Amino acid sequence: MNGGVEFALTPHWRVRFDGIYVGSQYLRGDDANERHQLDPYFVANFQTTYQFRNAELFFRIENIFDSDYETYGAFFENTLDDTEVERFLGPGAPHGAFGGIRINF
Repeated sequence: MNGGVEFALTPHWRVRFDGIYVGSQYLRGDDANERHQLDPYFVANFQTTYQFRNAELFFRIENIFDSDYETYGAFFENTLDDTEVERFLGPGAPHGAFGGIRINF
């Protein structure tokens, strides 16, 4: 589930908060759904934009709370040693920021 809200602070300046919530999930390979699930997670983002004539300046921060989460998990057989079946987890995106300028012609 995802959603967001955007506010116009002035006619040219906007601020946006958005986020995504993902509930707990069973790992691939756990067909009987008997093992520990991935934890649910919430990721929040922030964006601000400023419109100036035909240019728009923007700045975005993703994962503003620097949440540590896994987006995917699976069980695989480890053939390198005697541990048999292991959990493999795909990490979520880390905290990040970027900005730029958009020009309309």
